Amino acid sequence: MVGAMKGDFMTFLIEDNYFNSKEEIMILIIALGTIEAIKNNIISIDEAEKIIFSPYSEKALSNSRCNTEIIKIIESACELEDIKSLIPAKFDQSIDEIKSMIIDVLSCYEKYDKEQFIRWSIPL
Repeated sequence: MVGAMKGDFMTFLIEDNYFNSKEEIMILIIALGTIEAIKNNIISIDEAEKIIFSPYSEKALSNSRCNTEIIKIIESACELEDIKSLIPAKFDQSIDEIKSMIIDVLSCYEKYDKEQFIRWSIPL
């Protein structure tokens, strides 16, 4: 796991410096939830940057050969703070465009029914 700090989000997802479709689906679902949380004023853009929408995430995804469409989504989301401060009238439109991008890419993946998506390491 090159370039990832112990315990961070990218460390959790990256295995052998390559993203598989299951991990890409998880990234997209997290991005979708994050963009919805911004849209509904549940979290700030600063908080979203700490979750996923940061240059660090973009670089980690690029270095891990993640789907380029996902990287474009992260790049677009990284611009939200600038849009909000410089062109506030376009902020809601930008949020909706990013959400649409996420849904479009997510819908291209096969339905996931192979195994339990998240494997918990806690005893039940």
